Amino acid sequence: MNKNYDFPTGDLLQVRFPNMFNSKDNLGCAFHRGWMPILAGLCVEIDHMLGARREAFHWRQIKEKFGTARFYYALGTGHDLRVDLMSPIGRLSFNAEVKPDDAFTDIKQAVFKLVSEGEEETTRSCMICGAAAKPRSYAGYILNLCTDHHPDKIRQPGDVGKEAVWRLAEAANAPGTPNGGEGGAS
Repeated sequence: MNKNYDFPTGDLLQVRFPNMFNSKDNLGCAFHRGWMPILAGLCVEIDHMLGARREAFHWRQIKEKFGTARFYYALGTGHDLRVDLMSPIGRLSFNAEVKPDDAFTDIKQAVFKLVSEGEEETTRSCMICGAAAKPRSYAGYILNLCTDHHPDKIRQPGDVGKEAVWRLAEAANAPGTPNGGEGGAS
């Protein structure tokens, strides 16, 4: 997947791809700075793949779970069910098509493959800077951080728990972007 897309914040990505983010069944999007190139690449490639049918796709939820990104989406009227479990051998994910939409049979597998590859790429990328990393447990939280962003290295006086990690990882918006905020997940 091409990661050379310049969308440093979630707000800029939402402005460029409004159909992907403005939906009544959107459960929320948490944008992590280190994973923005991956998400932006997904948006660009899916938008291109769908062409004139781009209005049929939207993200239902974007979040971090078990130290990696989860990109939940809807394509047409179809819906999938996804269950993620942690086991002694690692994360197990199960997907099942609950309600198929035959109008998108031709591209459904291609979109699923792209999204799966994007999620897999986040398993190797620091959620703060995008550098090589792998999910590890930090005092009960599974986070994907490079050695430069170990929670003990980035903690500031007054931080509670993993507050510093979330502050540095956040890429929802920034000064000068459409919402002009200082942060906060959408």
